[in-house]
Amino acid sequence: MYDKFGQFIDGKWQQAEKKETYDVINPATEEVIGKASKASSIDVQKALKSAEKGWRFGKILFHGKERT
Repeated sequence: MYDKFGQFIDGKWQQAEKKETYDVINPATEEVIGKASKASSIDVQKALKSAEKGWRFGKILFHGKERT
C-alpha cells in the first residue's frame, strides 16, 4: 500500500487539506486493496479553480471550430 496520499491539482500532487483517507475495496472480493486520499471542500475548490484556469487558457489558444 501507499504511505503518501494526495490529489493531483493544478499540475502537481498536493496533500489533502484534512489528511484523511478511505479504503479502496475490490468489488469482486470485498478485500481492502489500498487507501485513497479523501478530498475536503477546500480541496474541491482548489481543483475547480485550477480547472477554470485551464479552461480559460484553452479558450484563448483555440478559437471557434478548433475547440470542437
